Amino acid sequence: SLLNRYKGITIYRHKLYTHIINNRNTCISGIHIDR
Repeated sequence: SLLNRYKGITIYRHKLYTHIINNRNTCISGIHIDR
């Protein structure tokens, strides 16, 4: 259904956003190593 699709997209965007924030935090702390 459309509602389930919308919820799925929202969860996906939230995971992606959290992933970006985590990467930024590790970059700031100097732990992040570029592959």
